[in-house]
Amino acid sequence: MIEQVLVSETTREERSALRDAAAGTVLPVSRSALDSLLAVCGEQVILQSMIDLHREDWVNHQELLVKWMGQMTQLTVNLQARVLALTQVNMQSLFKQLERVAQDSAQQFQREVMFSCIGEATALDQAMSELLLEPLSHLVRNAVGHELEPPELRRALGKPPIGRVDVEARRVGGLLWIEVRDDGRGLDPAQRKLDAVENGLSSQNGIPDVGLSPGTDAIGIATTLKRIEERIQHLQGRIELEKREGHGVRIRMIFPLTLAVFNGTLIRVGQYRFVIPNSEIDEM
Repeated sequence: MIEQVLVSETTREERSALRDAAAGTVLPVSRSALDSLLAVCGEQVILQSMIDLHREDWVNHQELLVKWMGQMTQLTVNLQARVLALTQVNMQSLFKQLERVAQDSAQQFQREVMFSCIGEATALDQAMSELLLEPLSHLVRNAVGHELEPPELRRALGKPPIGRVDVEARRVGGLLWIEVRDDGRGLDPAQRKLDAVENGLSSQNGIPDVGLSPGTDAIGIATTLKRIEERIQHLQGRIELEKREGHGVRIRMIFPLTLAVFNGTLIRVGQYRFVIPNSEIDEM
């Protein structure tokens, strides 16, 4: 048996953390959005009154009540989508703050950098936007200060003296992908392991456990990466790292667009029930 359901994707503690992050935040809401929301609520009230009026005479109005219940489900899904849209903002504000981080880091570490952001129109939950600022700032600062070589060294390596750091946000199904990539030195396993030992983050026989995919080499900021990964996991996401020795690093963060609820398909197999997010289903 297969049916559509709405599922909460957060625990009570996670929802509390999101409320704390959004506390005091003022969201701009257009009058047209409010009017649209009120219109849906009005339709629900009218439909609910019709259902209440005929529910006691279920036998004689069964077909009509089933139709109205289906309409109520559609209105509820519509209402959910409109409410979630009110809490979402685009990436523009977050990107501007990251641009300042890149500029400050370039000045601090004496680097020349061309910083660009892609996907400003990508929308995400306001609370998630605020929670992502810290880990993204760490990644941008590390890319500028530790991955990009000094201009003189880049010239000697045959690279342009001005390094590149790109931040890209895009939607992939029901997920949000954010990538931070640079064209710096990449991950030199031997040097990064030495950096970790010198900074007390590892022993000579091991590398820092930054919780990334097996085979990934540790880098000198293992502790920072660990904190970033914990924050991403808190947002029900994951972090992937791609090394390109001599050609830079690509760090990708993947998580849901919202932590409120998601549309899923309930599948019953015998006595077992499974919920699969609709965003993960290609064909049914």
